[in-house]
Order: sequence, then structure tokens, then C-alpha cells
Amino acid sequence: MSRTLFLALAGGALLSLPASAQIASGLVREGDAPAGAPPGHTVSSITDPAVNKATGYAVGLSTSDGVTTLSHFWGEPTLSGAPAVIRTEATIGNLVQNSFESFWGYSDAGQTAYSPLCENTSTGGTSLDCVFLDGTVLCEEDQPIASLPGKLWRFGSRPGVSADGIPYWIGGIDDATTGANEGRGLFLGASGTVIMKSGDVLPGTGGPLDGGGISFDYRFSARITHYLVEVD
Repeated sequence: MSRTLFLALAGGALLSLPASAQIASGLVREGDAPAGAPPGHTVSSITDPAVNKATGYAVGLSTSDGVTTLSHFWGEPTLSGAPAVIRTEATIGNLVQNSFESFWGYSDAGQTAYSPLCENTSTGGTSLDCVFLDGTVLCEEDQPIASLPGKLWRFGSRPGVSADGIPYWIGGIDDATTGANEGRGLFLGASGTVIMKSGDVLPGTGGPLDGGGISFDYRFSARITHYLVEVD
């Protein structure tokens, strides 16, 4: 099945009308050669779209030249220019990025919060779950959690970012000494401040959060003033 991403555009007075009154415009489809992709690469799949609070839009893409498949994010952060690839797999420091998780976030300035699998050329680790904000690594599987001394990241997933560029994600927690699985947490900011984690007792819950007790179904408001989390 061939897929196409559409954008419904409304200008001026039309902004207050329902979506049915807007004019849909095709943006990208399978087989296209998107601006910013390597020569010879065409779109092979389209994944989760994203919007920000600055009228920007973007979408996850995979492209292929018949030999190599690459993950990208493609779009335009302010609706004022031509869309192009804004992020693609790269080698950042000692981490070689591979496929991107389809869940990701897009700030007003066009920053991307995303979760690739990585190879660590220093440790030899492969298929490491990581979280990045653009070119900055926030979470790397088997590495220390700065906000939780004595703990290691087991995974990082479902990242997002606020309108003004503050990242957040769900991370798995292991004990650094025993390797024991200690559940997961909700983390915020470049330093990975833990908002809540397995074992915490929250008001009105009647007991501690269990090992998988923080759901991947969570949301932060655009300015990080509120969040909504499903817990067990």
C-alpha cells in the first residue's frame, strides 16, 4: 500500500473553521526523493507525524537506495520554508545511530527528541537503546543515570520535547551492582531528572508503583506546566 502525508492548510479567517473547510495538500509520498536525503534515496515508508506550537510540521521517514535504509525526520518548523530532512542517522561521538523509534517530539525551534538504537565504538555494545535531543545523548543503555546514583539505564523510549526544547522520556532502571531490574521512571530535562519511578508511593494510589507501573501512555503540556500519566 502506497502512503502519502497530507497537510490541511487554512489561512486567515479560515483558521476558525472546522477541518472539513480546510484545503488538504499532499506533502510527501512513498517513492519521492526528499530534499536533504542522500543521493539516490527515495521514501520507502512514512511513520508518525508531529507538529509543534509554531505551525511547524514533520514526519518520520525511511529512505532506501536499494542497498542501505536510513531513518530520518523530515519537515519544516515554522511553515515558512520548503520542507527538508531535519535529522538523519549519524555517528555522534562514540555512538553510531541506527533505526529511529517511531515515537518522537518536535519543538518550536525544530529540535527533535528521538530514540535510536546505537552501537558504541568504545565499549563494543550493540543495539543499545538511547535517547537524544538533536545531537546530544540523554540516555544510553548500560550507562549511569545521573539523577539516580548507583543505577544504570536499561532502556530509553517514547521521548518527547516541550515547545521550548525541554526533553522527556520513559527510562528503564537497573541496579549498577547487581544488575537487577528496578522498573522504570519518567525523566525530564537534559540532566534526566526523575519525576516518578517504580517503588514511589504517589498520593491517592494506596501503594508503591510496581515494576512496570509507569505506562508508556503519558503526556506533558506544551510548556511542561502539567503532565498526565497512567500508573499501576
